[in-house]
Amino acid sequence: YGSTLLFLHSLYLTASLNFGIRYSNLSHRGILTDGLFRFTKHPAYLFKNIVWWMIGLPFITNQGAGVAFANCFLLFCVNAVYWWRARTEEMHLSRDPAYVAYALSMNERSVLAVMGKIIPALAYKPPAGYLKSEYRIR
Repeated sequence: YGSTLLFLHSLYLTASLNFGIRYSNLSHRGILTDGLFRFTKHPAYLFKNIVWWMIGLPFITNQGAGVAFANCFLLFCVNAVYWWRARTEEMHLSRDPAYVAYALSMNERSVLAVMGKIIPALAYKPPAGYLKSEYRIR
C-alpha cells in the first residue's frame, strides 16, 4: 500500500516536473504532449486525486457510515474543483490550434478516453466554429 502511494506520488511529481521552468497556471507556455501527457491531459491532477482517495479511503469507515459518507462527499467536492480547474485551463489553451489537436486526439487515445465515451460531458469539446483541417496533430 505504501509503495503504491509512493509510486503515485512519483508520477504526480514527474508530471509536474515535466513543465520545467515554464510551469505556470497564469500563462500559456507551450503544449506538453510527451511524458505522462501522452496518456492523459492532466496527469498531475489525476494522480494527486487518486492519492487523496487512497489515503482517505482506508480510514473513512472507522467513525460510522455518516462520517464516511461526509468524507467521501467532501473529497468528491475537491475532485470536482480539480475537474473545473482542468476544464478552465482547457478553455484557455483552446485558443491554440496545437492544443485543440492534442485534446481531440486524447479523446481517442487517452487512458481515460472510455470515460468520455460513457459520459460525453467528460470528453473534450473544441471551440465553436473550429475547422478540423485547422487542428491537426503535428
